[in-house]
Amino acid sequence: MGQRKKARELALKCLYAYESTGQEVDAVCESLIVTSDLNEESTLYADRLFRKAVELLVELDGQIEKYSQNWRIERIAMVDKNILRIAICELVA
Repeated sequence: MGQRKKARELALKCLYAYESTGQEVDAVCESLIVTSDLNEESTLYADRLFRKAVELLVELDGQIEKYSQNWRIERIAMVDKNILRIAICELVA
């Protein structure tokens, strides 16, 4: 599996942990990103992607709601919502 794909998976895990546990961003990074087995470049990419998605969370959710028909953000499964957040974040940031 490619390193970029693994970095995205790590960012997804971080977003899931952030949303489900309510931990601070730095705590999530400490527990998941720092302990990952990815190379340095991929670890940095995952960290930046996760932090950017959290920073833009309100705007990303607004875009998701804008284009999802008859689906409020609360109805979208957490994993699906976080995949969409990462995808949009990669496209715009």
